[in-house]
Amino acid sequence: MGYWPLSKFKMRTGALKDGEPIKLIYTSTGRNNNNFEFFIHVIAVSQLTGDTVNILTPEITDLTQNDGDEVFRFISDTSSIGRALLINLDDLSPLEKEKDLEKLKKADLSKIKLIIRDKNFDEIADNQHPTVIGWFGRAVDSVNTTINITR
Repeated sequence: MGYWPLSKFKMRTGALKDGEPIKLIYTSTGRNNNNFEFFIHVIAVSQLTGDTVNILTPEITDLTQNDGDEVFRFISDTSSIGRALLINLDDLSPLEKEKDLEKLKKADLSKIKLIIRDKNFDEIADNQHPTVIGWFGRAVDSVNTTINITR
């Protein structure tokens, strides 16, 4: 394990649109990132354009190798949903909600300057693809555009 500086990645806002369907082809491994000390590196392919894009996300907790053919939806860090995803209030007790609301107030993704790196996969991860910051989740109901976030 190691880290890359944020400056290594070519940031391009709009390389993926909110809700755009994507398939994941790589994720860096990482440890618990409760304090948002680093980004996790994800590489995805847009199912609309076929473009390959790097996604820098502050957390991934519910992803398995069986999800390889799953179509996810991208969620930008600047969207209202993206900001709310810093916490998941639905699954928390009232005391936990109060604690996590404080966490949300303190969370500032612009302060993160490191991307966790798995040196064994540099041939994939070290690329020139455009980069966005955000999350990805599963589309549950296309009529209502409900998205379950992979946590």
